[in-house]
Amino acid sequence: MICSTVLILLSLTYSQAGPLKFESPTPPRYLSLRLNQSSFSYQIGISETSTWLNSAPIVFNAFGKTYSTADGTLKNVGVRRDNDIDRLGSYTSTEWLFSIELNTIVSATFKQYTSQNFVIFKQKFYNDTTGCSVHDSGSVISHFPAFQVAVTTPGPLGYLSYGGGQFASDYRLGTYQPGKLNIVSGLASGPFALLDQTGNAVIISPFSEFMSSSLHYSGSENSIRWGLLGEVDTVPAHFATEYIAFFGSMGINQAYADWGRLMREFYGKTSAYRDSDFTINYLGYYTDNGAYYYYRTENATMNYEQTLIDVQKYGEMQKLPYRYAQLDSWFYPKDNTTEGVITWVALPEVFPDGLEGLNQKTQWPLVAHNRYWSNLTTYAKQNGGDYDFIIQPPLAIPTEERFWDDLFRYSRTWGLAVYEQDWLGKEFDTLNATLTSARLGNNWLLQMGRAAQNNGLTIQYCMAESRDVLTSLQIPVVTQARASKDYHPGNDNWRLGVTSIFADSLGIAPFKDNFWSATYQPRNKYNLNEPNPGLIAAVATLSTGPVGPSDKIGFSDVELIMRSCNADGLILKPNKPAMAIDTRILELAFRDGIGPEGEVWSTYSMINDYYFRIILAADMNSSFSLLPSHIGSLSTFIMKNAHTTVDAIAPVPFTGHQQLNLTTACTKSNFCLYHTSMQFSLSDRKVIIYGEFSKWVPMSRNRVMSFTVGSNDIHLELQGAYMEIVTFLFFEDMNPVYVKCQIGDSGRATMSLADRACQQV
Repeated sequence: MICSTVLILLSLTYSQAGPLKFESPTPPRYLSLRLNQSSFSYQIGISETSTWLNSAPIVFNAFGKTYSTADGTLKNVGVRRDNDIDRLGSYTSTEWLFSIELNTIVSATFKQYTSQNFVIFKQKFYNDTTGCSVHDSGSVISHFPAFQVAVTTPGPLGYLSYGGGQFASDYRLGTYQPGKLNIVSGLASGPFALLDQTGNAVIISPFSEFMSSSLHYSGSENSIRWGLLGEVDTVPAHFATEYIAFFGSMGINQAYADWGRLMREFYGKTSAYRDSDFTINYLGYYTDNGAYYYYRTENATMNYEQTLIDVQKYGEMQKLPYRYAQLDSWFYPKDNTTEGVITWVALPEVFPDGLEGLNQKTQWPLVAHNRYWSNLTTYAKQNGGDYDFIIQPPLAIPTEERFWDDLFRYSRTWGLAVYEQDWLGKEFDTLNATLTSARLGNNWLLQMGRAAQNNGLTIQYCMAESRDVLTSLQIPVVTQARASKDYHPGNDNWRLGVTSIFADSLGIAPFKDNFWSATYQPRNKYNLNEPNPGLIAAVATLSTGPVGPSDKIGFSDVELIMRSCNADGLILKPNKPAMAIDTRILELAFRDGIGPEGEVWSTYSMINDYYFRIILAADMNSSFSLLPSHIGSLSTFIMKNAHTTVDAIAPVPFTGHQQLNLTTACTKSNFCLYHTSMQFSLSDRKVIIYGEFSKWVPMSRNRVMSFTVGSNDIHLELQGAYMEIVTFLFFEDMNPVYVKCQIGDSGRATMSLADRACQQV
């Protein structure tokens, strides 16, 4: 069983619904920052009468001591006020300057912007400062901003704490109460959000120097503070870090979207590289952890070159349009102790003709995996190589951009298209050099990124911590990142609904990882079956990230895989990743039974300014009444397709307060998928466009370029592979109508509903 499919249809002619909005209570909501200079304290609320956050003391560690506003050891020596304008707009700043011994000046600055929905906090070291370390990489040497965990007004509040590896997939949610926080702290920490039950949210995150900034939660002191890494011992003069508190009033999804938009605009990161990344747009074959051919070939007498050539031949025979391949850590030499990389080249027993040979025989572009560098790496000058590395056994890290330039320039000759940097957290967290430096980690990723850009490559991050993905704001070619733990047959690495919110906000396509399209893969190394191939295939497509089957030759479910793409392998995906709806997030935080107890996500395709929405429901533990407002729609119809039997579809109203009952029948193995579409009034009939019913995304911009509605006809401009047969489903006065189309030489065709025909362009 694949899924239950439902079509939800807008009842308003030529109308579209905007984003989910909440009624603003009185007084109006905005981010309120209140300063008390006499006590050097501050408060944050969402109006002048509310208090969400009360400050904790400002602290700087230096010269082996702790200086704090709590005990007066951090001595105020002046206040500076200014009005200015920057890339974020006009602002008023208040800088509190403090003196510590040896005439060393530090400061804490508040930048309040006239938009009133965000504040920048800036901490600065005016002098070269030593002895800063608190000898704890999970802590911070400076506390600003810092807040007490206390009862708030009005309450209650919940929190969403992103953190951990694989794009913060170890996120935590709960209620914001003293002694009850379970947030991600230290090296694994990420953005932290407070939220109430009416759609208000305040997001706090680093705004600059992402690699050396951390959140630290102290349960004993009952406070959350942001600052420089706890093992940084020397801070150069004029070094500053910034942190942002951002307010949104239309739910956590919209707050993160707006926060991310501000961050991307400030750092100039556009969607250009993500939109054009070949591996995000086309079907690929994967060999990483969880794949059938992860550290194994087709049989004992075959090498990987022969295996991948046979994968390609099987795909061609079955009309599976794999357009590239991913190579994992099995292809290069590693040391026997740490499995760190010695030299990033193909092992001769793996690829006898080198990667150049594989590329020439398959013509596949390659996504190639790399991990942390061994202290034995042949590239380091210390080991006879040509490049500057810091070596701290058992690992090493390059410190000059020339290394990356040369590595990537050579790698382009054997077909490298995407450099997959895995184990990012281990490389950073293990080396003393990265933990004690204010700038080394940042330089490492920026050098890698510039070299990739100079050589026409894009980058996939894997096992990335929040500091890595925040730094990618400065690296245009980081287009994708793993947003889940490694895939293993039957595990839950498909749960991307919450991590995708964070990923998409930063302009990164979340990657689900590889998947098996069929339950049974004989003699697999994991000794497992995949119970939910339909769910994981759908999630891979709805993620907008790479879609990478990883089956054994001869054991692919071709029909299931082809629900993701056209005949040429182009992924038919939505505009944005499918993300957990706000009520799901609130349920995870407050556990009050108001939201769904199960995965409920939504996304959309937008064509001609009309929204074609998609809802996924799976692993439902109890029933949930979904309203149109939960997904941003106002007036719709529902049409249900039972297990993709199109003849069973029938329209059902879903408008205003009419609801869709998501029940426990929406499981992992029998997940439910819903679609929305417009209803158009022609001169003699009402028409609903369903789209390509054999695909996870019936109306995708990668299939439907545009459509026009006339007085008696609807024309759709379609694209696809040469000679591809495409069938679209419409409803005329609630009766199903099928129109079949064959794409022409140009890859384009125009479909006419009235003629029940298609004209090749």
